[in-house]
Amino acid sequence: HIMLLKVKRLYLLFFVLFFPFLLSGQGENFVWVGGSGNWSDSLHWYSESGGIPSFIDNVIFNSSSFTDKYQTVTIDIPAECHNMNWSATSYEPILAGSESLEIGGSLTFAPVLIIDFTGSITFTAALPNHFIQSEGRIFKSHLTFDGSGAWNLMDQLDAGEKNIYFNKGTLNTNGNNINCRSFHSISAESRTIYLGISIVNVTGLNGIWDVGRSMVTIILTP
Repeated sequence: HIMLLKVKRLYLLFFVLFFPFLLSGQGENFVWVGGSGNWSDSLHWYSESGGIPSFIDNVIFNSSSFTDKYQTVTIDIPAECHNMNWSATSYEPILAGSESLEIGGSLTFAPVLIIDFTGSITFTAALPNHFIQSEGRIFKSHLTFDGSGAWNLMDQLDAGEKNIYFNKGTLNTNGNNINCRSFHSISAESRTIYLGISIVNVTGLNGIWDVGRSMVTIILTP
């Protein structure tokens, strides 16, 4: 019994020490299927393991995801994923809901996507070389950059009447413009903005460009 107890303790210690590394491993691809539905419904996700996506999993919306125009994906719970990719989708799907969305990697929209989603979107990448390609879509969400990684804008980032909060990491605009109600970057975290020739349009009635001096580097050269 004493030996069995020691083995159990060693197993528990191994699990505690290495569980974070297991979680940080490569995730799966979760493909949306079945047209309109809620993010929380596992029947709308096709993957090897089943369930719904976690923060290490990629979510994909493709030509098999929808069967008619205006079918809707509703984010009805706080949602998370690694990469989100709509580039191969067809018809004119709608992204809706008001819960939060956390993206740990890259985001790719499609020109046919209709954005009705109003929940907050937080980008939390911890590594470089991630990107955001919005394909002319206008966000209806406050956007927050809150990871130690880096994001490259592949086209214009338009937050419409919502705010952008750049709290951490590196943002490279690649010469693409940014539209938002207000732009805030006042955290105590280290962060760098490569603006190049980009223009940041602050369009809110009481909108502001609020960039603190602490720990921020703004690079204006192309």
